[in-house]
Amino acid sequence: SVRTRWEDKVIDIQSERHFDEQLASAGCNPIVSYLEGVWCEACKMISPYFRELSGKFLGAIVLEVDVDNVPKIAQRYGVDAMRTFIVLKSGEKVETVIGANKAKVGEMVIKFCAA
Repeated sequence: SVRTRWEDKVIDIQSERHFDEQLASAGCNPIVSYLEGVWCEACKMISPYFRELSGKFLGAIVLEVDVDNVPKIAQRYGVDAMRTFIVLKSGEKVETVIGANKAKVGEMVIKFCAA
């Protein structure tokens, strides 16, 4: 089943179809996607920060993708490093942040999602 966390608004992507449904529903709103692996220790360290920031993603759809469960999303956007954050607008990748860099992730949020 699809889960949306009330405390943060991050949507856990369960399948490629689920991801595509989110793209279709976004309209002109940005989509912020966090691609991670459950085995990735650094992912576990930045995930709480990303969830905290998600409350500031005004008008954005916020997605979390476990690349082991949905590898085609990582392949589609050329993601080969975990802890990758991508911003999509109209289905096109417009920004990528690789790594657990809180400052860069925060800048990305301000640039694309803050009011």
